[in-house]
Amino acid sequence: MSKKNLLVFVLLITAFIQAQEKNIKTQSVDIDNLISYVVENYKSKKSSEVTPKNIVLLIQFNNDFSEEKKIILKQSLKLMSSRLSENDKISILTYSGINGVVMKQTNATKIKKILKSVIDFNESIKEMHKDGIDFAYKYANDHFDEDAINSIIMVRNSNPTPIAANSKQGKKKRNNIFLLTAISLLPEVLSVIKN
Repeated sequence: MSKKNLLVFVLLITAFIQAQEKNIKTQSVDIDNLISYVVENYKSKKSSEVTPKNIVLLIQFNNDFSEEKKIILKQSLKLMSSRLSENDKISILTYSGINGVVMKQTNATKIKKILKSVIDFNESIKEMHKDGIDFAYKYANDHFDEDAINSIIMVRNSNPTPIAANSKQGKKKRNNIFLLTAISLLPEVLSVIKN
């Protein structure tokens, strides 16, 4: 494991521990399963649950994010928005390739604003960050709501296909994507070990 990868791993463990101190729930889902994840985890507004939610969607994004993936993302966001109330908040951030805030914390029922932010990730991100995952945990801590269920949902791109200038660079990019995908599964592994 290179020094850079080791440093990223240590930063993620530290961020995960900090998130657990503030009781930020972390879950990981493949973008192809995002709609079913929303159905299973966010019941209709008519349900008896009244605790507000503070959700940070952390989306694995690189420049070749396909139109099919964008359609799945948009449909998932529409469904999520319809199942959340005005008391719920949502933020959208990205990691892997482009790291930044796509949409700052906003009311989860403002679907037009939410959908507009994901039309063009590159245009929506005003400020880039070195490490998207670490930044997402800092962002979640900064926007932590004591009265809400705080969560980070890591949305993985199941088939990222990095574009490389040469085969050596392509191999390095694929290794980084594998590392980030493995790291995004870390919270689930730790919760299994914890239990």
